[in-house]
Amino acid sequence: PSSGTIKVAARLGAVFQNPEDQFIGATVEDELAFGLENQQIKPELMPNKIKETLQEIGMSDYAKSSPDQLSGGQKQRVAIGSALILNADVLFFDEATSMLDPLARESIINLIGKLHKQNPNLTIINITHDPDEILWGQRAVVLEKGKIIADEPAKVLMSDIDFLHHHQLGETFVSKLVSKINQKRPLNRKIPSSIISQKELLSWLLNSNK
Repeated sequence: PSSGTIKVAARLGAVFQNPEDQFIGATVEDELAFGLENQQIKPELMPNKIKETLQEIGMSDYAKSSPDQLSGGQKQRVAIGSALILNADVLFFDEATSMLDPLARESIINLIGKLHKQNPNLTIINITHDPDEILWGQRAVVLEKGKIIADEPAKVLMSDIDFLHHHQLGETFVSKLVSKINQKRPLNRKIPSSIISQKELLSWLLNSNK
């Protein structure tokens, strides 16, 4: 769109692909304080707010550290903290885990899940191309050429293999693994194709061997 207005009746916090694009503070503490200063929060109220946010994102031991010295996952935690400290109603993640290694990515996804569990009123919008990451969400919206072509519960969408293939979308790792395993298993021992997550596969394997 080249014209028009979008109104968001909430406080919006954004976390981007590269957290370094957001950093302006010399320390993690300064980074979190910047948003509070913009909101003209009284200086005497800032230390407790910063301390609480550091605990929330698991970065209490890095308050005096320079953001440049942190790992990729830690930098994203600080970026998330910068949004949280503003009491955001909506957290918007734009490919926020795409530059992270698998362990750091899982750490951030777990943190996102923890934040939503602690505050069910917090809306989290996560833009991602990672099929396994989509499964962590409740609702999945698929965009193609600027239009919504699917809006389903994440589990339902990622179980629709025909739809994923038709629109050149990736399957979860477990979905592809199950497909490969089933090619070599007899009909009576095939793994249900509805199993698309590690948790589901592990549960099925444990129960099927009883």
